[in-house]
Amino acid sequence: MRDSSSINEEALARTFDGGYYPDAWQAVEQYRRAIDYARTNDCKSSATASALDLPRGRLRTWIDDGGAPDAARAIETAHNRGWFDIEFDDPEFTGLNALIANVLSGGSIAEQHYQPLFAVNRRNEDSHVFQALDLVGVDYASEHEDDRGGEPARVPVARRWQSPRYQADKDSDKCGFLTRRLNI
Repeated sequence: MRDSSSINEEALARTFDGGYYPDAWQAVEQYRRAIDYARTNDCKSSATASALDLPRGRLRTWIDDGGAPDAARAIETAHNRGWFDIEFDDPEFTGLNALIANVLSGGSIAEQHYQPLFAVNRRNEDSHVFQALDLVGVDYASEHEDDRGGEPARVPVARRWQSPRYQADKDSDKCGFLTRRLNI
């Protein structure tokens, strides 16, 4: 039996609130209505906008150009990866939970493309982040490689918030992190 606290479409969409759309879930619902109407009636954005009383500029992107709200793409990705079907005791849930905790405790999510950056401890490949990425089943890539044989460089993850200690030790290796980007 599924745990009712598991991730759902609306909850995932709401993590995008305040971005391009003030209410991302409403945008997902409008997107679905518009795409369904256009497919059912074999029409383009202008006819769909008139029929549904929605802005044509928004629908042109969705219907004529194949675009979608970021929240709708996230929902599609979660469905494709089976993340809406996981339960509390599934390994994928454990992995997602660890990755979310990592982003909140030391990582970040790049605003321009919504890809999370993870702070990786000094154990490098033995980090729990890599175990979590493997549990979730996503690919990842190293960012910021230095000139010393392609080894990942130690860089701070949170560029906007840097501790005074990091400022003082910026040329040392005392508080460096590896940065990893999730490729979903």
